[in-house]
Amino acid sequence: MVIQANATATAVTAAADATLSTDSDYKKITAGWATGHVDGVSFSIDKLVVPVAGDYYISFWATVKVPTINNFIGIKYAINDVAPYSTRKIVEQSVTANDYKNMSASGIIASLAANDTISVYIAGTKTDNLVVQEAGLTVMLIHPN
Repeated sequence: MVIQANATATAVTAAADATLSTDSDYKKITAGWATGHVDGVSFSIDKLVVPVAGDYYISFWATVKVPTINNFIGIKYAINDVAPYSTRKIVEQSVTANDYKNMSASGIIASLAANDTISVYIAGTKTDNLVVQEAGLTVMLIHPN
């Protein structure tokens, strides 16, 4: 799934956990998602749906506009929109007002069930209106269970 030329912000409140490790500090990125290249995997509004049980490779990238100076932002993925979210996160820091941060990561998710969903969440150490202007999330089946 992809985001192209999005201008709608995701409002986040200042994270209680300055390390951005606490799932409850994260808000789901819902604005701007559209179907990208899908082959077997389904797109549903703001998430991808895997077709069969198995191990999956995921890849994510984004350009995020961060209005507030010195705001650390973190991105995690979630399975079925349920905590715990991913144990690893991508973190960047803004250094100027309206800073643009480019973020990317990839990894393997083991043992998904058929029809599980994958979505993306964002947090910040300061209250802010983060704009994910461009993004992509790809999922590929590595090994069916």
